[in-house]
Amino acid sequence: MYFGKNQGALHFLFLTPAARPYLNDVIDWTLQASTNVDRELFIQILRLLVTAKTALPVWETFEKLQPTGLDFILLARLVKFKSTAKAATARVVTYLNAVDLRIKNGEKIRPFALSATQEYAKLPVPAVRAWFRKHLNSPDPDLRRAALASMGRKVRHPSDCRLAQSPPDVSRVVFSTEVDDLMLGGLFAKLARKFGIARGSRFESDSIVANLTGDRWIVCDLATTEIGPSEMWFRLEDTSTVEVILVAGKKHGLRC
Repeated sequence: MYFGKNQGALHFLFLTPAARPYLNDVIDWTLQASTNVDRELFIQILRLLVTAKTALPVWETFEKLQPTGLDFILLARLVKFKSTAKAATARVVTYLNAVDLRIKNGEKIRPFALSATQEYAKLPVPAVRAWFRKHLNSPDPDLRRAALASMGRKVRHPSDCRLAQSPPDVSRVVFSTEVDDLMLGGLFAKLARKFGIARGSRFESDSIVANLTGDRWIVCDLATTEIGPSEMWFRLEDTSTVEVILVAGKKHGLRC
């Protein structure tokens, strides 16, 4: 069944754990959904309604659905409950093995499996961790970071960098942009040429990206010939986009 805009908007009201008393209704609506957009909405709702008591009926509903791009968020939740752990884990491992086939063909996970692998890397499940362990030295930086996270290995940010909760002083910003995290090293090279960043300034894009979040900044000290002592600020804008700001010393606070 296709749910029109008005009815679809009403279903968003159930996108809360407080909707658990309406689980049977949500299951009925889920099974009637005929579009991928509607199914993805109900996958998100079901994820919030899963408890030890509801895990099995939610799993039985999930098994009847066509695949969606958000299945991983519900599977990762179902893995945590005794009644569904075995079946959900098997589904996760099957997915990861399919990812392996594409990796062996030279593909990187970002276009097709980035969010799922990041979510599955959080699971303390031996079979899942065994899969990630194989990829600790992957040439794909996204997969390598997920594997490290799965093993509980924290990648430290460079020693000449620090964390900041507040954004930089805008009056001292001389350059700002947003860039794909895979392009961070190339951006730094361009800025090094433009602003004369000293060769002694360390830049380890992998360790910086591995520590980025959306609610704090990583700040790295730099020495430049054009604007003197400076700072490079980094913050995660979304899953793979990094906000980058170059901040000059107090005597060089002009934006360019």
